[in-house]
Amino acid sequence: MKKQYSSFKEIETDLKKLKLKKDISVEEIKLMNNTINEEFKSYKFLVEIINQIRKYGLVFLIEKFVLKK
Repeated sequence: MKKQYSSFKEIETDLKKLKLKKDISVEEIKLMNNTINEEFKSYKFLVEIINQIRKYGLVFLIEKFVLKK
C-alpha cells in the first residue's frame, strides 16, 4: 500500500523516522553481535581447557601403562 504525501514536509518526516528505525536496528545488531562474541569467547575458553585436559590425560595414561610395564 503506497502512502500519498501532500507535502515535502511529510516526506522528510517519514524519512527521518525510517532513518531512526534503521539506526536502532543497526545498534541492536551490534549489541547482539557483541553478546554472541562474548558467549563464544567463553565457549572457546572451555574448549581450550578440555583440550588441555585431554592432552595431559592422554600423557598420563601413556605414562601409566607404558612406563609401568
